[in-house]
Amino acid sequence: MEDTVLDLSAASTNVDGCMSPLLDAVQRGRTTADLLRHRLTLRTRHPHRQLLHALLDDMASGTTRHLELRYARDVESAHGLPVARRQARQDGTGAICDVEYDGFDVLVELDGRKGHVGDGRFRDMDRDNAHTVLGKATLRYGWRQVATVPCTVAAQVATALQRRGWTGETGRCSRCREAADEAA
Repeated sequence: MEDTVLDLSAASTNVDGCMSPLLDAVQRGRTTADLLRHRLTLRTRHPHRQLLHALLDDMASGTTRHLELRYARDVESAHGLPVARRQARQDGTGAICDVEYDGFDVLVELDGRKGHVGDGRFRDMDRDNAHTVLGKATLRYGWRQVATVPCTVAAQVATALQRRGWTGETGRCSRCREAADEAA
């Protein structure tokens, strides 16, 4: 299974296509990030080796969906935000949140289409309200925000964290630098 997944990844010509076979296989329970990493280290060549090692690190920490990966890579890591806990069970509600910044009571929910329409939308509202009552701030983003304006998302998350005690500063990713150069 792992070799097939790595072969499919190698055949891809774009980043998302390269990552899809790995994410899909792990999400469906057909393999694990550790097994894929082991098989990748046994290969002498893979066109996306560096990207896959980074992806497998993210997957080992709980990232299993494309949107979560894009957030971890393009928002959190690219902008120097603290490393969050993934798929975090919440005290007081028992809910599992996509991203939690421990010690700051900031939650980030990453919403794709699946599970977030109809009754799912109201379940999310109930959960957000329960977290607010407990003093936690929930920021909610979809694919469009994370994929097209990750710098804006990072700035919002950083502001929420700073208002709750984070003393760090956000870094500027390549998109931030390009935007600053164009504005100058």
